[in-house]
Amino acid sequence: MKNFIIVLNIIIILWITSIFSIKSPDKTNDQLVSAFPALASGVDQKNTTDHTGLKQTVPGLEANDDIYRFIREASEARSMDLRQGKLAEQRATTRSLKDYGTLMIRDQASMLNDLKKIATLKKIEIDTTLGPDKSEGLQDLMKMHGRDFDNAFMRMMIIDHRRDVKKFQKALTSPDPDIQVFATKYLPLVKSHLEKIRSIKKG
Repeated sequence: MKNFIIVLNIIIILWITSIFSIKSPDKTNDQLVSAFPALASGVDQKNTTDHTGLKQTVPGLEANDDIYRFIREASEARSMDLRQGKLAEQRATTRSLKDYGTLMIRDQASMLNDLKKIATLKKIEIDTTLGPDKSEGLQDLMKMHGRDFDNAFMRMMIIDHRRDVKKFQKALTSPDPDIQVFATKYLPLVKSHLEKIRSIKKG
């Protein structure tokens, strides 16, 4: 009988221990979350980041990437327009298109110069060589003469300036003040280029 009581007590003790061992982790976790609410928010943030975790560990990285992309793309576009302008000066069959080519050389050079200043300020290296797509487009234009050149040039100018208007409009709300100033300064100029080439095409 005495042995039975001892065994029964052991069983009861083991049962009670098992209950506490199951409930304790949840309780401990609740206490930690209550004491350190940042832990809970940290878990939520982890679920919203990409697989690299860069958005969580480097605040503003996405914005910085947008600034870098704008400077690089805008610089390449200016370099492309300069080259197209020089071709128009040489090959266009009408005075209005030749003058438009001269306008491109002057205004695009000014824009590119300001972009280089911004890039230097932000320690961003820019390469004014053309990427594959623009390089191919320029090569195609260089093969054309006469009215074929005129039509291709006007078509390219309209496409390029419509694209630039959208990008500059977006840049007006850039988190970087230098990009905002640049877009504010040159958006009206880009719009005027678009309207001018449209009027030439209609004429």
